[in-house]
Formats: sequence, structure tokens, C-alpha cells
Amino acid sequence: MTDFLIRNLDIQTPGGPMPTLITAPATGGPHPAVVVYMDALGVRDALRDICRDIAAHGFTAVLPDTYHRMGTGLNWTTEQLLHDPEAKALIQRTTRSLPDADVVEDTAALVRALADEPLVAAGAMACVGFCMGGRHVLRLMAAQPETFTAGAAFHPSGLRTDDPDDPDAPYRDACRITGAVYVGLGDADHLSPLPAMRPLREALRTGEARAVVDVHADAEHGYMFPGPRYSERGARRSWDETYALFGEVFAPRAETAR
Repeated sequence: MTDFLIRNLDIQTPGGPMPTLITAPATGGPHPAVVVYMDALGVRDALRDICRDIAAHGFTAVLPDTYHRMGTGLNWTTEQLLHDPEAKALIQRTTRSLPDADVVEDTAALVRALADEPLVAAGAMACVGFCMGGRHVLRLMAAQPETFTAGAAFHPSGLRTDDPDDPDAPYRDACRITGAVYVGLGDADHLSPLPAMRPLREALRTGEARAVVDVHADAEHGYMFPGPRYSERGARRSWDETYALFGEVFAPRAETAR
């Protein structure tokens, strides 16, 4: 069984303290950071398990609670989302109360704090995100290209707005990404259907990103998480491609750390 070093921090942000979980390999550090952006269901065991998997692959996983402005410990289950109308309505209200700009602002504070974190190697970082967190990955890789040189957006959501000419539509940020990015999509995703992903794919093609876009057969929204929508094949390929990409970007530093 792999051993990990675990730290719980409160990162001081303009919106108040942001609880953040750090999970690192027990030996060989410090390691490059991978910031994990949560989905709409919040920080929960499924994300903590993902942090341990990231650490097992030689990185320091950093999981901020981006709902911190609205309260502490906000989280729900997939079953509540699918079968509890009141819980679903609350989840939707909560996500709508989290502007992308707040996440970008909080991440700037997080990056500054991580500069003094002994479990995190100096230099560039990676990021991964799910659902709204996938959108946040794209926002952050565009906003802080020198910090986030690699990333992965799994079943990203909310990339377009009601106004087709909106200059701040999240998908437009993709053309400003200069790092390496993996995007995992599901062809059975009804929240973010493939036609809605066309502007994102076009923006990635016209920009400078080294992008890999995978479409997974029969994969629904949320296919990365164990549960009723889980796609073992899609999740495994998504992680394999992501770790391969991160290995290429961070291999020289990983060798130095060892």
C-alpha cells in the first residue's frame, strides 16, 4: 500500500479562508503540483481518492474547496443529484453562485501560498478538473499560462453562454492556452453534448495549445466517477492519456526530484 503525506491548509483568499487538501508521495519530494478542481458535487471521498491516485503517480495533489465563500463542507452525492429534486435545485443554485472569476482569483492566492509549501516543487504546475472544474481548468490555463503548463478537463460544462457573441464565453479562453491539455468528452453526455463542444474544439485547433481531445463511446456526463454514470473504459483512457501528457511535461523535474 502506497504511503502519502497529508496536509490540510486554510488558504487566505480575498473571499476568506479556502480549505485545501494536499496529498503527496511520502518519499522523493518535493513533487510538481496538480491542482484538482472539483465538480458541482463538492469535495468528497471520490475526489480524495483521485488525489491519492495522483500522488501515487508522483505528483502532489492540491484540492481546494472552491465553494468556501458559501460555507464549509458543502457536498452531495450523485444519487441526490439524480433523485432528490430539492438537492438538485440547491446544487444548481450553488454552482450559479460561483463565478469563474472567483476561482481564478482564489487560485492566484493558492499559487502564492504553494510557493512556501515544502511538499510542492518550485516551478510550473498542472491542473485537472471535472464538470465545472473542467471549465475552471481551461480558464486557469489561459489566465496563468506560465503557472499551469499542463492540464486535463474531464466532461467540462458551461462553456457557452446564451449570447453566441459573448466575448467572455469560457470556450473562447481555449485559444489562449499555450500548454499541453487533455479534454475528455462523452458521446452520451446530455449536459455537455458533443455539438456544444464544437466551439471549444475549434478554439483549441486555432490556438497554440498542444491539445488531445478524446470522445468516449457511451460515456455520460460524470463518467470519471464511480457510480451510475461511470465509464471504466473512458475513465481509464482519460487517466492514461493525462498521466502520459503530464509525464512528458514534467519528466525532467521528476527525475531531478528522485
